[in-house]
Amino acid sequence: MSPLKCVTGRANAGKTGVAYSYVREALREGRAPILLLPADPDVERAAREISKDFPLGVRIVTFEQHIRQAWEEFGDGRRIANSAHREMLLRQVADQIPEITSGMVRLAGRCVDKLAGQTGFAWRQAQPAQDETSSSLLLETLIEAYARQLESHSMIEQSEAAHVLARREDQAAGPIVAHRFTDLTASQEAYLVGRALRGADVVVTLTWEEGFAATQALDGLVDRLVEAGATLEKVEESDEFGSATELVAVSANLFGSSARIKSTGAVRLSTAQGPRAEAQRIAEEVGRVLADDELQPEQIAVVFRDPARHYSQLKQAFADAGVAADFDVRMPLRTGAYGHALVSLLSFAVSRERERLLAFLKSGYSGLDFDLAASLETRWRKTGESDARRLVRDIGRVSPDTQRIAEAAIVCAGKAVDGTSVASWRDLFLGVFRLAGTRSGLVLASDSERDARTFATALRTLGDLCDAQPISLKAGEMLAIIERLELPVGEVERPGRVQVVSVARVRSRRFEAVILGGLEAGEFPARFAEDMLPGGAVAHALEIFGGAGGDERSGSMYDRLFFYQTVTRARRRLVLSSCTTDSDGEPVQTSSLLEELLDLYRTADGITTLECTHRALAEMPDHGREATGERETLRTQAFLGEWQAPRVAAAVGRAHGTEECIELPESAAVLAARDVFSASEIEAYMACPYRWFRERVLRPDQVDRQFGAAEQGEFAHAVLATFYRLLPEATGAKRVTPSTLRRAEDVISEAYRRVEQLSPPVASLQERLERQETLRWIRRIVEEDAQILSGFEPTYVEWEFLEKPIDVGGFLLRGRIDRIDVDGERRAIVTDYKRSGGSTAADILNKGKVQLPLYLHAVSAGLGLDVVGGLFRGLRSPGTRGLLVAGAVDDLGITKTDVLTPEDFTALLERALMLAREAVAGIRAARIPCEPRSPKACTGCAVADCTFAGRS
Repeated sequence: MSPLKCVTGRANAGKTGVAYSYVREALREGRAPILLLPADPDVERAAREISKDFPLGVRIVTFEQHIRQAWEEFGDGRRIANSAHREMLLRQVADQIPEITSGMVRLAGRCVDKLAGQTGFAWRQAQPAQDETSSSLLLETLIEAYARQLESHSMIEQSEAAHVLARREDQAAGPIVAHRFTDLTASQEAYLVGRALRGADVVVTLTWEEGFAATQALDGLVDRLVEAGATLEKVEESDEFGSATELVAVSANLFGSSARIKSTGAVRLSTAQGPRAEAQRIAEEVGRVLADDELQPEQIAVVFRDPARHYSQLKQAFADAGVAADFDVRMPLRTGAYGHALVSLLSFAVSRERERLLAFLKSGYSGLDFDLAASLETRWRKTGESDARRLVRDIGRVSPDTQRIAEAAIVCAGKAVDGTSVASWRDLFLGVFRLAGTRSGLVLASDSERDARTFATALRTLGDLCDAQPISLKAGEMLAIIERLELPVGEVERPGRVQVVSVARVRSRRFEAVILGGLEAGEFPARFAEDMLPGGAVAHALEIFGGAGGDERSGSMYDRLFFYQTVTRARRRLVLSSCTTDSDGEPVQTSSLLEELLDLYRTADGITTLECTHRALAEMPDHGREATGERETLRTQAFLGEWQAPRVAAAVGRAHGTEECIELPESAAVLAARDVFSASEIEAYMACPYRWFRERVLRPDQVDRQFGAAEQGEFAHAVLATFYRLLPEATGAKRVTPSTLRRAEDVISEAYRRVEQLSPPVASLQERLERQETLRWIRRIVEEDAQILSGFEPTYVEWEFLEKPIDVGGFLLRGRIDRIDVDGERRAIVTDYKRSGGSTAADILNKGKVQLPLYLHAVSAGLGLDVVGGLFRGLRSPGTRGLLVAGAVDDLGITKTDVLTPEDFTALLERALMLAREAVAGIRAARIPCEPRSPKACTGCAVADCTFAGRS
């Protein structure tokens, strides 16, 4: 009997039982079987299953782990190059050829991986022709030089190692059981066939049936195995998993029958407008399956061709719906909090760019909290400071620990990355990791776990690179390698969690319910466009080195196989999800694979009989138009604060009755120890504690900053502050009068010019227009100044108490005040410029607008002035509100309700301070309820997992 066996059958055939039977037989015969599986989760699951009957004697590993272990025992001493080694060696070659780009380096790496798998060592012997196009020649020269690098450093590609091991005679006889693979790569196929030809018992299980359209993609592989001597063992169709009758019919007829299936509800269609809406729709489907089918979360799989593309939206939607999920995806290292901080710091050390340093300072791993990082940014933008050394020294004023890490990064960037500097690099990675504990507010436990894995991966990669002597890297090359690292976002297959996986990872697993998303043309089936160079350069390079072009796992046949394997994973429920539009609202084409399945449900007149659900909106309800359904109607009512409806009122009650305190011991301990607070932070907590917690403490990843309303307001503030600093020199007085208005116009222009020079370059025409619009605002403010606050002068402009917080009783207050006007009796009026107006005296107590009263306390305690007023002055439109002691000034034109007696003024300030102290106590006690003071508190909020009515 041939030592090579191929166990085949359709998706629901009992191939797992047959594979395990070979393992049991080998154990009974006293042999040590090896079970090869595609991925780590498969290994762990198989270990749990087999250990029940056979706790010892079975080695269960991934194919890659097996090759590495076998190479350590039977190899020739050369070291297997991993992906980091490959990129490092390719980049060193590219440094010698200026025309080679980073994109070409990555492309060459993919070519090498394919060539090594297809040809073993043969690709190393080819010589590129000299009369080719420049792009072809560059790529081929890079591949050829990489082969020489491997040779000179005694390294070998893993695929090459598989070809070598396939020919060794001295390895164990097996058996080797390769199970749950969708397909085999060229090197995997060569290894298994080679081991069988040398006497090892080899078993391969495949989802394949002769003449079956769904498995046609594997015809070539099965033919090659048979040609190599394999015997086919067909496992007959069986309903071993108790599938719903409708799902059995889908398995039997998909892609190969013109039969029609009667819909019984086991299969349904779900559509949505845009990817975000699809994620929300899928979360709703999960909730429906849990409720209707009474399933456990781990019995549900959410499957995409590439779930990494949908990770952030799915994670957000699941958080909204309270769905716990495990994501079996790999994401770039830089997408995590620690990875983002590390990459930003290294980018700064290499480029010396201020924006890179600011990105690091704003991360959760800089040691600085939000306000200190913001104060540094404001100072640097105003002064135009951009020298790296001075920026780092400036950090030392607020955080010596952060300064030391930034200095260490600059020192490391000036050295080669090799064995002599590896200790310094390790200390840098560790130093950044430790800084997370020095800022107010820690990352969530789940994020901490991911960051710990990221830290370990970065250290391991550093060690691998530095151990590859005599290789030496530049800091920029090290950064490029770190940036391209990918790692799992978390654990998988935990009880109580929905499993989010790719179509390639579902394989022979079974779930009670499968929700298959992304069924649009271009995603499933996918479009592949690897050859980015002109003239078919990639295909030509592969041919020159003895390989074959194309992607072995792309094309309609493979997409059909993946689709078939996925939809037949469900026992009781299958949900097919598709977008009807893209994120811009443009129509998208439905997947041809979905259309083929829907053909099974179409009547003679073309009508699909499947139940279909649809989500029309993916954002807050647009209350200016009619809602599309009952749910959207209720969402709109809640958003508008119309809580009379029973269901809306119940939702509000649930929101106010939950999440009274965070369950994060480490973060709670940090919050309890806090002494310093900003007025804006306290006001934000009073508006909504939960939004404050997410935005101010956890501080999720920030996207690149754009010039919007906030930036326009900051720009106007900067011009006003510069104006008042320049005014005394131009007019001889601190304040504007009617007689100096004309000269003040020139000062405004000069202030604008100076701020413009120190600001980042204008990125768009819109930004240019918005900057110029601030001139109109400032001219109006200055004209008003000539008429009001007689007897007072703008004595303090942009007065800071950030680094020396002021004790206001019960806590320390820090911040920055736009302007303080003082008269001859040392009475003070505080001005806070607001882009869109300010709050009334009544709002201070009724709506928790305590920022201005706290500033008045700070001025009184910090400067010893007698405060008699606090004003909000509108930038975008005229208007002055706030609170003022009666008789302090007569020319302000302020609303009468904002003018208070001295006694009422003092009482209001004291009451506002009491409210602030209560808020501080809530922060220190880690009381984080989801309780917006009003629906308006949700406007502009990016917190998607808020359970408040209208955001549920």
